[in-house]
Amino acid sequence: MKMMKKAWLALLVLMLLCPQAWAAAYHDAPPSEVLEHLNRNLPDFALEDCILITGTPKGNFAFVLVSNGTSRRLLGYEYKNGRYQYWLRNDGAVPQGAGQVSFYRHRADMPAHGFDSAPFGNDWGFTVSRIAPDSTEIINQQVSYHWENGGFKLYFYMDRDIYTMNWYVFDDSLKYEEFTAGYERGTIMGIVQRDIRHASFATLPKTVREAQEKLSLAPDIPQGELKAQRIKFTGGQKFPVYTGPGTHYLRAGNGKAAVSTNDWIQVFGQENGWILIQYDLSRDRMRMGYIEASALPKNAQVSQLNLNHTAVNIGYAANLTDDPLFSQSALAQLPQGQPVTSLSNMGTWGYIETTVNNTPVRGFVPGNALHMPIPTPAPFPLTDTTPGLVAGTLYNGAMSGENYVAYTSMSLNDARDAFVITVHVEAPDSWHSPQTGTDALLGYQLYENNRAGAFTTRLPDDKNMLVFTASLPISTQAQVVGLVPVFAVSGNRISEIITIPLP
Repeated sequence: MKMMKKAWLALLVLMLLCPQAWAAAYHDAPPSEVLEHLNRNLPDFALEDCILITGTPKGNFAFVLVSNGTSRRLLGYEYKNGRYQYWLRNDGAVPQGAGQVSFYRHRADMPAHGFDSAPFGNDWGFTVSRIAPDSTEIINQQVSYHWENGGFKLYFYMDRDIYTMNWYVFDDSLKYEEFTAGYERGTIMGIVQRDIRHASFATLPKTVREAQEKLSLAPDIPQGELKAQRIKFTGGQKFPVYTGPGTHYLRAGNGKAAVSTNDWIQVFGQENGWILIQYDLSRDRMRMGYIEASALPKNAQVSQLNLNHTAVNIGYAANLTDDPLFSQSALAQLPQGQPVTSLSNMGTWGYIETTVNNTPVRGFVPGNALHMPIPTPAPFPLTDTTPGLVAGTLYNGAMSGENYVAYTSMSLNDARDAFVITVHVEAPDSWHSPQTGTDALLGYQLYENNRAGAFTTRLPDDKNMLVFTASLPISTQAQVVGLVPVFAVSGNRISEIITIPLP
């Protein structure tokens, strides 16, 4: 180690006395303060190359490659207060292994994303190339970074140790050029970490099949009560994920569920110091769960979750999942009749809380699997409740939905052998003649106790109100009838059910 320190000191003296002597060995002469930092903190590492990137909107930067055996580090320094100050270390940002490794500066006229793309327009970037000691190729591995939107971002990579393919990196996709199978080009949609502080060359997909299996885009969330926002987290971190807002909730993945901030994360809201998120495990497997709100980047604005906490039952045996939009993999199977708490909905899925093996858990079940418990019938608003009921209004009530009010009445028909139920709905104008994609109320489905029945019929509008009607034989054995609203996009809304006790 003493010999190594003496060598560093000799290099430093040489650079101070004759900086041009470094030009043949390195792309740019390392600044003296960079050499001082390396000598003080990494005496066992050899300096492989240095490059200066100057004139960016945030000033000047120096990057160096150092190695110890076959282990390599990329270090970055930012010019502040008259000197280069240590700023970055990311071993994963560059290829590892023995061989000759060097920097190449980008030119302003160099195509940014392949031979037929627009040029960079400036020289604020670099490529790292590695040639293995026994290489029969000119270059075995390359990775490049360029200044974009306030930082250095991954633009290109290739790894001919694995496959002869060039990869060009965009915010939402990878483009590739393949050279050995008839020169093929293509695009794969998906997200990889581009920030130089957190990029990982080793984990980047190197073949089309690998990219197709690994990459994904944040999904569109179907209309419903749960709404997501995309938040860019600080990269290079991992957080444990629980199915509910607390460490006492079930943790999926055999108790090891965790999210990496190097990929997309959707945030639905926060509750008691936790945030509900969705992230990907693979191209076809996502997961929803909670991480601590302290993981949010500074100044991130996340609203509170608006949950309903309505007592319902499971109407038929159904799987509970934390991935309703893709694999629908089961966390547990819930038996018919199990009491659960309805929290919200997302598309045709109900978001619930229950217990599995005495452990609290949150997840999704099909919305039509949720049934309201039969309430104790309230006193009926009649003076005569004998079988000889006379025609007339038997029930009047109002139900406020998310952005509408439903007024419900029930009478006997003229033959006195059926109940006639009518619902008048004060609704947005767009619901009267809805366009494709509008989440308009289509009507109601009747439930006798918890048994699904007929759908209402829509009548002509009454001025500015939607009107729906249905009839129910007076011979029904039900104690209560439920009217579950059915929407064009979000499906059934169990939380907005209308319940009418029967005489």
